[in-house]
Amino acid sequence: MSEDLLALFRKTGALLDGHFILRSGLHSGQYFQCALLLQDTAIAAKICGWLADKLRKFDCDTVISP
Repeated sequence: MSEDLLALFRKTGALLDGHFILRSGLHSGQYFQCALLLQDTAIAAKICGWLADKLRKFDCDTVISP
């Protein structure tokens, strides 16, 4: 699944490869912008489904996220 997930990140432009200077001043070879991933509702639903499957093993009532 991780390769499928990375492919979706790249397809939506949410994961970029290159040279980036982060706000902290550190340098990175990749940059992730989650908002771009969530703009495609079909892809967002697929990823949220994968996440829900991973979380089912935990005994929790609620998951909160921005």
